[in-house]
Parts: sequence; structure tokens; C-alpha cells
Amino acid sequence: MVSIGTFGYIIGRKKRFAKVNDDADLLWQILVREIFVIVNHYGSDREVVKQAFEKIKVVKDPSSLPKLSDVKKCKKFTHFESSSSDICNDWKTILHFCQSSFINLLEANYILLEKEEECLGYHFEFDFNKWEARFYWKKDLLESATLDEIMTFEEMPVKKYDEIIANMNERFINYYDKVIKVEVELEKLNKLKMDAKNQGAANIEGKVDKLIDDMKWELKELHMTRREFYHRLKALDLIHSTF
Repeated sequence: MVSIGTFGYIIGRKKRFAKVNDDADLLWQILVREIFVIVNHYGSDREVVKQAFEKIKVVKDPSSLPKLSDVKKCKKFTHFESSSSDICNDWKTILHFCQSSFINLLEANYILLEKEEECLGYHFEFDFNKWEARFYWKKDLLESATLDEIMTFEEMPVKKYDEIIANMNERFINYYDKVIKVEVELEKLNKLKMDAKNQGAANIEGKVDKLIDDMKWELKELHMTRREFYHRLKALDLIHSTF
């Protein structure tokens, strides 16, 4: 069942919340574990952790165009199912897989803001003013824990921050290489289909159509596998301490 929501953090009077399109019901399980990993990565100095979040840049206008350097930097968070693999120029697409992840926000160094009045469904926030995590269903508080409590939780991730990033990079490279290969083959097949159509070779055109459909299905499966990694499967990995 798809569940929507928001997640983010509060520093001083600044509230930074981003939209979550899928599996928002798992935000508590995912994000308390990410907080655990992040704090261990930056060390015992809490101010260093807060400073890392303060450096995250805010995208207030989703219709603004990201710079080419931002597109390249956020490539591994880009939703290629809704865009070309080599052309992408909108923030919602290049930050799509930053949803549900503080780690990904820190790596992308950007957050696409959701208006507070539009925070529907589930909502997770980490309050740096109180060093406390809170999880809501609409306005009802479901879970809360201080940072000290989170750091003593059982069954937390065993992998370190750097290992998680390395694994993410490896998975993305593997996925992206396969996408490029399929797209190249699709381009060749579409050209072949056009040539067959111009020559009136209906039998060849029909066979090429079948190959095109097969390649499109292969591409769809690649995207589906990636969505599972970034959403449901990632969450289950976290819950079972394997991240």
C-alpha cells in the first residue's frame, strides 16, 4: 500500500521538510537508523552533525533550473524513469531518490522544500533544537525519541556511512550502465523500424515492434528494481540491520 508524507529537520526557526511519495509509513524505521549512522560518522560532537545539515542548500522553487554541476552531482538520485538518461533539468527529478533519506540529502547537499501546510499523511522530523526525533500521522504523535535514546536502540545498522555510500554508488553504476545499453538498443531498433516502414517492409516492421516491446519491458524492470532498492527493500534492510 502506497503511503505519502514528508520528512525533514528543524534548526532554530528554520523548518526543512521534503515530500515522500512512497512508503512514508516506514519513515520512523528508516530515519532513526540513518540518524544513528550519521551521528557515528561525524563523531560525538553534536554541533558537527548540525553543521552538516545546515550546509544543505534549499530549493524553494521546483521550477527553477539546476546547474549542470548539480545535475551531475545528483545523478545517482535522479529518477530516470521519468526522464532521459542524459538530459534532466528539473529539481523534482534529480532529487527524487533523496526522499526518505537524510543520508541522501547530505550527499546531494540539496533539499526540495514542501510547504508546511501541505504536509499530509505521515511526517518525520528531527528537531536539532531539542535533539529529538518525532513521527506523526497527520497531527497525531506516533513515536518520539531523543538522540541519546536513539543511540542506545537495539538492532541498529552495522555498516558505516562510507560503506553505505560505496554500496549505493556501486548499485547505481550497475543500474545506469544497463539503462544506457538498453536505450542504445532501443534507438537502433527505432531506426530500423523507420527504415522498414519507409521501404514498406511490414513483416520486418512487425518483428522489430516485438523487439522494441521486449526492450521497453526490460527497461521498465530495471527502473522497478531501482525503486524497490530506494524504497521498500532499503527500508526492510534497515529494519533487519543490514542496510
